Amino acid sequence: MKSLAPADDYGLILWGHATGWLQDGIDDPIDRRNAQFYSYGYDHDRKNWMNTSTLARTLENRGFSFIYFDCCLMASIETLYELQNAAPKMVASATEVPGFGMPYHLTLPSLFADGNADLEGASKAYFNYYNSDPMAAGGCPVSTAVITTGKIPALAAATKEIYSQAQYACPPGYTGQLLYINTDYYDFDHYIKAMAGDNEALYANWRATLDDVVGYKASSDFIWDIRPIEHFCGISTFIVRKPADTAHKNYNTLRWYDDVVSSLPL
Repeated sequence: MKSLAPADDYGLILWGHATGWLQDGIDDPIDRRNAQFYSYGYDHDRKNWMNTSTLARTLENRGFSFIYFDCCLMASIETLYELQNAAPKMVASATEVPGFGMPYHLTLPSLFADGNADLEGASKAYFNYYNSDPMAAGGCPVSTAVITTGKIPALAAATKEIYSQAQYACPPGYTGQLLYINTDYYDFDHYIKAMAGDNEALYANWRATLDDVVGYKASSDFIWDIRPIEHFCGISTFIVRKPADTAHKNYNTLRWYDDVVSSLPL
């Protein structure tokens, strides 16, 4: 691509199906014929897809100034942590993405802006397009977040500090703010605030690091007109509640698990 179209700056748009951090694509010893979930890039004809960890290894240090994920569920902290070296800026959704994806006729002018790509402008164009006409989304939730990846290590350190001081992997009775129809994706901030408990200073420090990572963010009010979205920070997370959860969809093969979640009291 670079040899065919030399340029001063490169961005990457990834379009297609995705399920964020779920590690049951290529490189894992599973029966792929019967797997129902995948991480990124499902090929309907060949029945292949790839893990987020594989995608990260492929894209690291390729010189992209941004990556725009026009696909579902890629704004999980697990996915963003895995991909943090792929580009300094990313745009991703913590929820599903409507079937037609972003309205390219409205977003491309921002992505091709002189100087640096206007990622916030593109994100607003995408969100406003669907939010102003719910019929266009077909009931699908719509969300977006602009991510600064260079700030993610500080967020990881702040998260680990909270996890290391926690009594439980998940506070008793905590239900969480789901951002998908199953239990693999919860609002990150809502969970961390519950984990911090009465330690307001600890949470305030964490929240400041989150605000450094997440720029513009927006979400619709409901998931498929069924489940309300009352808390939305732009990023989702998986909640490990018991030791067996660490192996769910090969969660324990992720860098986020090794560097952060492994400090939880399980």
